[in-house]
Amino acid sequence: MLVDEAPEAIVLFAAEAGCFIEANGMAQQMFGMSRGQLLRRSPAKISPTRQPDGRSSKELAKAYVERALRGEIVQFE
Repeated sequence: MLVDEAPEAIVLFAAEAGCFIEANGMAQQMFGMSRGQLLRRSPAKISPTRQPDGRSSKELAKAYVERALRGEIVQFE
């Protein structure tokens, strides 16, 4: 209930599957997609090709996943 009612967009990512496995209502609103559309997509598939600083979204997503797998708390805008 806390995740569903959170004022922030929250998605759960399964590294082994390489995709989102859960998304709350704010995430659906932020991405303009239904829950079903968001699930089974990777962060790279719903991101622009490049970030505002010019970095590759795909490579940046991979780096965030690697950090999370090492136990770091990862947040991104």
